[in-house]
Amino acid sequence: MRIGTKNKEGRIKSESCIAYHSTLYAMTGSADAEYPCNAISQMAGAAWKSKNDTMPMRTLNAFSGALLEMAPKDIIDGILCRRILILEHHINENFAQAATSETIKVSAAYTNNAAKLSRILNETIEARAKYLRKGEQKVTVQYQNVNVGEGGQAVVAGTVVRDGGGVKKQTQKVRE
Repeated sequence: MRIGTKNKEGRIKSESCIAYHSTLYAMTGSADAEYPCNAISQMAGAAWKSKNDTMPMRTLNAFSGALLEMAPKDIIDGILCRRILILEHHINENFAQAATSETIKVSAAYTNNAAKLSRILNETIEARAKYLRKGEQKVTVQYQNVNVGEGGQAVVAGTVVRDGGGVKKQTQKVRE
């Protein structure tokens, strides 16, 4: 008797197959049979420098390990996780190319690309954080207890107005 569970067609899946698919699910957030393999393949393809290059196995292993650490909750989260990793990879590649460029113009172009990708990376990280908290915003409420003695004054900061580079506080007198 083989150890495993039956799939939709009634075939028995081995434990190694189950472990493989559960790992793919953990990496992509998708329980679909085909999607995880395609997603990982696309991610690896996006990291290749050219079609003639062979992707270093350590890069693919690093991507896989990072995806497991990020633990996407569902397919949308998995897409965002993969995007974060690919962007970070390309940022590092651009900075490396900038450092080894022979001319300042080429170096500046790579640095500019890295800066643009960094902005997109930050937006993607923020989008994932917002997605994970289901769009809820975190609000911190701060309570202040103000005691004013006889003849004293209390001033509490109201709205903050930005004026050029400085910050001015508009204050309200609570009690005179």
